[in-house]
Amino acid sequence: MSPVVILPGHLCSERLYTHQIAALARRTEVRVAQLYGHDSLPALGAAVLGETQHPFTLIANSMGGAVAFEVLRQDAARVQALVLIGTTCRAELPSQCERRSEALALVRSEDWDGLEKLYAPAFFSPDNRRSNPQLDVT
Repeated sequence: MSPVVILPGHLCSERLYTHQIAALARRTEVRVAQLYGHDSLPALGAAVLGETQHPFTLIANSMGGAVAFEVLRQDAARVQALVLIGTTCRAELPSQCERRSEALALVRSEDWDGLEKLYAPAFFSPDNRRSNPQLDVT
């Protein structure tokens, strides 16, 4: 089995994939890419490729899917298999990029309440927010 590179979603870390990493690591090398520190999809794709020398399998979730498509655009021959989870093949909307930039500023200033207010409407439906006061931080 080829090495596996996991491309997490926005605000996700390797903790989300603990069980998958444990299961896959019995069969192959597994690495979770760090998708922070670059400010464009081409730079993220190049970083993933630069850190992975062999043909590999990509597992991508959410924003990681956008990075996976960029990796394919840059060097599809090195991607042996692709697993996409909860992602889209559509181009990122400017509003998504703006929200991610705002989130990064909130994280840098450790404004966790602001981060909750920014993302609660995007992550939780109005019905869920009404029925669960903990989710309604808006």
